[in-house]
Amino acid sequence: LLVCLRMLMRKCVCENISKDDIQKLFPSEVLPELVRLLTLLLQKFQREWRADVHMDKLQNDMQCPQESDLSFQLAKETLDTMLKSVYIIRDQLSNMGET
Repeated sequence: LLVCLRMLMRKCVCENISKDDIQKLFPSEVLPELVRLLTLLLQKFQREWRADVHMDKLQNDMQCPQESDLSFQLAKETLDTMLKSVYIIRDQLSNMGET
């Protein structure tokens, strides 16, 4: 799932990817509710990530880092936030199943 999220984050930054396209890129093993919620998170952060990349390019006098470097930096900076959200979602789904 983490590899999939990194790839999706890269696509969200580098491409104009739609909600339907994002959902199609998740493995079939991922629960539909989790796909829906992660898609919302990816869409929510898409503009912020693009702005960060743009700012990095403006501030960096040297050659722009490779796409994989940018993706790793973005994943590193935002992965904690996304994982916390996923754990909250998991707990909420677990609580729903218990009731």
